Amino acid sequence: IAVLFLTMRSIMKGDEKGRFNPNQFLTKAEAATIVCRMIGEKNTYLATASKFADVPFSHWASQTIAVASSKGLVLGDGKNFYPNKKLTSMELITMCLRVLGVGKALDETGAWPRAHINFVNDQQILQGVTATDYYVSRIEAAKIISQFLAAKTWEVNTASGIYEETEYSVLERYLGAASYKNVIITSYDSSRQRIEGVYEDRDGKYTEELPYTYISSDLYTDDLVPGAIVD
Repeated sequence: IAVLFLTMRSIMKGDEKGRFNPNQFLTKAEAATIVCRMIGEKNTYLATASKFADVPFSHWASQTIAVASSKGLVLGDGKNFYPNKKLTSMELITMCLRVLGVGKALDETGAWPRAHINFVNDQQILQGVTATDYYVSRIEAAKIISQFLAAKTWEVNTASGIYEETEYSVLERYLGAASYKNVIITSYDSSRQRIEGVYEDRDGKYTEELPYTYISSDLYTDDLVPGAIVD
């Protein structure tokens, strides 16, 4: 479901033959492109190449790497970016935390990756993240990214200088979408992978109609039946 959710929104895409290649390792160039799409930068083209020596203008991801770098979503070593290098799980989590708006603050603690691990666990964005780092496959990346899309974004309080959670998820803030909790399904269209239902209003009553679908990555299609409650 995570793959379906991301491909429907063109955040992750398959190859020219329509294959998603779930077991293929994600590269740094692919990750830079994905985090750009997470903030709505899907069709950005720059007149200049990226600042990295190993990412010439002719590289397929040159423009998106330049955008991701200019927005502080990705970093190199000061000279190179290593676009074709396999991405690790902690590198992906770090990039996604920068999308949330809190990554810079965590980076500046100098406690990478411990500060980042503590944050995603404390905020329950992901479950049971440990210091074990591994090369992340495309299917594993899809699961991680889908959870971050539903997570709340953060901003600095200009008065206090403290980072605070906003009321908007990544989906709501950057992609003009919304996610809902405690949805009671009224219908499920398996051919379109779409659910309809009602969700709680501010008074805790199920009176608000779900205008479109957000499907959590940990749901199975067997769960998507009328009367089921999903969050």
